Amino acid sequence: MTHNEEKIKADKFALIYEFNENSPLFSRVAAKHLQNSEPEKALPILEAGLKKHPDYPTALIIYSLTLAKLRNKEKAKEIITRLSDIINSEETVIYYLNKINDIHESDVEINFNLEEKNEAEINEN
Repeated sequence: MTHNEEKIKADKFALIYEFNENSPLFSRVAAKHLQNSEPEKALPILEAGLKKHPDYPTALIIYSLTLAKLRNKEKAKEIITRLSDIINSEETVIYYLNKINDIHESDVEINFNLEEKNEAEINEN
């Protein structure tokens, strides 16, 4: 997918979310903010969306990465630990705990390939 196509798709998700804040697409909108190094914009979207969809694995992952980016490592780890009860995948939990440590230690850039399903989404079905 070209950069332009990716932007158009992200804009569509944002537009859908703008008109229906109950949509689980909030996680895609928040992920785009996080990818653009705007975790402070992603945080309120995630917090509001998770009130309506508290067990949404993808949103919980993005929320934990957002918290890590905002230097709230302990709460980020708490969220991932909670996720382990939902997805039943120790491998995924360990992966994201390590990612939280990496973000916290080096402020690494977060990139998401929004076209690929992550393991949590696969295990959800």
